[in-house]
Amino acid sequence: MTAATPFARFVPDYDALVGALRERSEQMEIARLELDRLSGLADGYAGKVLSPTRIKSIGSSLGPLLQTLGLILVVVEDPAARDKTLARRTPFDASNRRVGNHCNSKKSPAAARSVAAALPAPQPVQERPVAPSRQSAGRALARH
Repeated sequence: MTAATPFARFVPDYDALVGALRERSEQMEIARLELDRLSGLADGYAGKVLSPTRIKSIGSSLGPLLQTLGLILVVVEDPAARDKTLARRTPFDASNRRVGNHCNSKKSPAAARSVAAALPAPQPVQERPVAPSRQSAGRALARH
């Protein structure tokens, strides 16, 4: 492979993405196990995600695979698909949008401390003597 050879593929779906990654690794003459090693993936992982028959999905390993293969993704709008979607959709009601909603956000440590300060102090637990079970009493007698 020469460094000046451009690599560009039309990738409309997942299978085409996998095919492009497989083709690029072959163009760069990188074996699957070597791709695993260079990407920091588990041994055999690239072979599974780049298999023509889907064994595993790429998932979060996409970034390391792209970087190792010297690729980037560019997302481009498909006007025909966009128009088809817009014609079929039911527009949302903008008045129902919850802009700036923070109800599921993580609490800051200061907020957690203020909540804890508002709670009543925990009461000490009083220990009660526990009556021995019949089995343990029988074992104690058997030992003597």
